[in-house]
Amino acid sequence: MILALLLSQGALAACPENPNFEAFNQAAERGEAAFSAMDLAGLTEAHDQALSIIPCLRTQVSPDQAAAFHRLMALLAFTKGDEPSVLAEFHAARRLEPGYTMAPTVAPPGHPLLRLYSESGNAKEGPLEMPIPPIGGAVFVDGVLGSLRPTGISSILQVYDADNRLQETLYLRAGESMPQWGPLPLDNALRERRHKALGAATAASALTALTFYGLAVHAERQFKDLDDPLPDDDLRALRSEGNGYLRTAVGAGVFGVGLGAALVITW
Repeated sequence: MILALLLSQGALAACPENPNFEAFNQAAERGEAAFSAMDLAGLTEAHDQALSIIPCLRTQVSPDQAAAFHRLMALLAFTKGDEPSVLAEFHAARRLEPGYTMAPTVAPPGHPLLRLYSESGNAKEGPLEMPIPPIGGAVFVDGVLGSLRPTGISSILQVYDADNRLQETLYLRAGESMPQWGPLPLDNALRERRHKALGAATAASALTALTFYGLAVHAERQFKDLDDPLPDDDLRALRSEGNGYLRTAVGAGVFGVGLGAALVITW
């Protein structure tokens, strides 16, 4: 997790001060225009620019923008004859924008791209993964908060911390492993239970130490009470009792300090 954070910080450090979010939004339009004109260089440029901007984005990506990006990825995959990627990217786009219709200038009637777009509705999404956000934070999958990530298609993920600050934006292709930004829900629940138990034990130890220290002080006062002196045997018993109280108080105090230290270390 620390390595992933360092890598993301390094990527942000290499980004321009003001990432061209507008260029990211327009990449799909430029890619479609280049595809229509059979301008492979222009399509590749739009594709590469959109990919390079993603790690630098500091603005929330909407589902429509994510859908347009996936269609751009599909167009370039089509030029390479990579039908599985075309189907996966089109399927990712259709999940987000099911009512989209491809322009005739991009794919006129009978164009094989239309067939793939139609078939993409039945493409397999693969197993679904639950993103694990930072503690108190959130993860958007293709612009949708709290969505599961289908492993069989690609996704744009945006990670926010507990203060609603965008930490990272990344593009995961089909089959790529997803980072884990926070503890698993079960681990977090166990951690909270452990903290509560340690906190309760620390409080109980502190209360025990104070109680027995109070008893030791009371015994000491009785021992030194010149106005009401006790017989020697009673004084020896009282001194022994007071020392026992004091040892118990010190032991409980040391134990409580240890528990408190453990609570701080594991917080």
